[in-house]
Amino acid sequence: LEINQNPEDIVVISNVTIDSCVFNDINFDKIELEDVELLDVIFNNCDLSNKSFNGKYISRVEFNNCKMTGVSFIDCSLKDIKFSNCSCEYINFSGSNISGVIFSECFLKESSFNECFVKNIEISDNNFSYSRFFNSNLKDVDFRSNDISGVIFDNYSLKGIKVDTFQCRNIVCNLGVIVED
Repeated sequence: LEINQNPEDIVVISNVTIDSCVFNDINFDKIELEDVELLDVIFNNCDLSNKSFNGKYISRVEFNNCKMTGVSFIDCSLKDIKFSNCSCEYINFSGSNISGVIFSECFLKESSFNECFVKNIEISDNNFSYSRFFNSNLKDVDFRSNDISGVIFDNYSLKGIKVDTFQCRNIVCNLGVIVED
């Protein structure tokens, strides 16, 4: 793919599967990704803020030290994905099938996981503060090493999650229960 354009112009990449690529230190601000699927791709130190991958199949992709504010993965199939040390404020996974996904040391403040099918997800040392989990089966997801302050769970999403005593207290308070010592 060769693009000879003014660097101030917006480059449009559309109707393509990006397969077996590594992107290092790329700011996608002036790059539009339209109808793009990702397979065996690594993003290192990239800025993908406000990009949309809605309705796409994304498999075996790594996001390392990326800025992903406002990225949309609505109605996606995400399989074997790793998010490591990423800034993912306002990221949206609503309606997605999430399988074999790892979130490690990410900032996911105010993220949305609504009506997601979740299977084999690993989360460690993330900040999920003020995120929303609705109608998503989170059974056996271990939140103990994660910040879940202000997170909103519906009853269905709460069933079977693993939390520590402090997190349990926050969840109960968010449900309107008054906890006194």
